[in-house]
Amino acid sequence: MDDFLRAHSRHMPQCQFYRATCPLCEIIVREQTDAYVGILETLFEPIITRFWKRWDAEGVRIANNTTAETLTSDLAFAALCRWIQPKYKETPGLTPDELRFHPYVQKKEGK
Repeated sequence: MDDFLRAHSRHMPQCQFYRATCPLCEIIVREQTDAYVGILETLFEPIITRFWKRWDAEGVRIANNTTAETLTSDLAFAALCRWIQPKYKETPGLTPDELRFHPYVQKKEGK
């Protein structure tokens, strides 16, 4: 675990590049990416809703095989994957057990 902790100290804030080999980076990216999607959905929702009502009123067939909520989620996820680079920060409260039982640590220990 000390090896992972030492290596992780050089990974911030570019955790996305190390998430396949560093358990701390993997946890940070997973948890914070989920949070970013929710934040983007909250920002996009009023815009999508406003335009959705306009499209319905004008009879425009945009995104007619989905719902406004699904479109909002899809756009938020696409924005995060393609256009937005989150600034990852250390996650306080990671317990030693979370790291000890992480698959990367288990693999390195040969378990």
